Order: sequence, then C-alpha cells, then structure tokens
Amino acid sequence: MSMKNNEKVCIAFLLAKVHHKLRHRLNQKLRKYDLTIEQRQILLRLFTFGAMSQRELCEKTLTEPSNITITLKRMEQRGYIQKVKHPKDKRALLIEATEKAFKLQKTLEELGRNTTKNFLGDIEQSKIDTTIEVLQQMYKNELDIELNDVVTREIFN
Repeated sequence: MSMKNNEKVCIAFLLAKVHHKLRHRLNQKLRKYDLTIEQRQILLRLFTFGAMSQRELCEKTLTEPSNITITLKRMEQRGYIQKVKHPKDKRALLIEATEKAFKLQKTLEELGRNTTKNFLGDIEQSKIDTTIEVLQQMYKNELDIELNDVVTREIFN
C-alpha cells in the first residue's frame, strides 16, 4: 500500500472508514424497506434463533439495552416485530419477527451478502481469509485485555 505524504496508515482509522462506508451503502439499500442496519441485524437474529427476550436480543446483536428499546418500538410500529407473552413466565415478553418480516428474510440476507461481495470486489480470497484471521485475533486480544482488567480490579478492590 502506498503512503501519501509519508503518513503512517492507522489501522483503527482505516477500519473505521471501511465500516462507515459499508454501513452507509447498506443503509441506502435498506431505506426502501424502511429499515436500518441495526433493525436488519435484529431481524436476522430473530430469523436464526426465533423469539427471544429483549435481553437475549441485546446479547445476540451486541447492542446496549438503552439503544435497543427505541429500535424495537419503531420496528413494532412498522410491523416487523411483535411482542408476545413468554410461555413459561407470563410476566415476561418475547420479541418475534412478524409475517411481514419473514417475507423479507431472503432479501435481507442477500442484501448483506451482495453488499459485502461488491465491497470486496476482486480481492483475492487468501487476502480476505488473512484479514479475517487478523481481525479475529485483534478482537480476541481486546477481550483478553478486558478480562485482565476485570481480574485486576477484583484483586485490588
């Protein structure tokens, strides 16, 4: 990779740029369905795992509870999800995809695949595989650091 004006390439900045462009492109494509990337992700998890609690949905989508509440409300208003009583705990509610959402399942899945495929263009598969391995290792390293921080706090507090 050539460096312009002898600038060092900052991997965090580059990752953020790619992430931003990919989100923008996918959000553009989702606009005609009145959905956002976050809403698509929620639906994909519901398609895969079935009805689940809001807490489980947060865990599966890596979303903060405070952020998911308004997202779910909008999705419910647009007819993509519905809340149903938990079969074992009548006080609890489960979130499930509606028939309207299921009619879009293949489209939403293909949209993601096609957007990623177009984004990757003609990059060699071996380079893609290496990038995935590096990103997975970076993520694991950060998890290890977080775990170490938690253990250190528990020891010294």
